[in-house]
Amino acid sequence: MTFYDIFTYLSTFTIIIPLAVFCLFPVINHLKTPIRHLLIKISLVFVCYFVLLIIPYMIFQQYLGNILVFLAVPMFFYLFQKETNLLLPASLFVLC
Repeated sequence: MTFYDIFTYLSTFTIIIPLAVFCLFPVINHLKTPIRHLLIKISLVFVCYFVLLIIPYMIFQQYLGNILVFLAVPMFFYLFQKETNLLLPASLFVLC
C-alpha cells in the first residue's frame, strides 16, 4: 500500500466538502457562530476525519468500500445540529 493508494481512496470523500458548505446557506440566519469561525471548524473536522480514516483503510483496505462515508453522515449531522438554532425536522430537511 502506497501513499498514492491512500490519497486516491480519501479523494473520493472530497464531494462532502462543498456539500457541507452548501448546507449552511439556507440556514445562514440561524447559525450560532459567525460564518468565519464555522468554516474553520468545518475544515478542522474534515482534516481530523481524513486522518482518522487512514488507519481503518490501512487495516481493512479491501473490505471497507464506502461505509466510511455513511459513518460520516451522523457525525456531520450532529455537528450541523449543534451549530444551528433549528429544530430537528428542519435540520433533517436541510441536510437531506
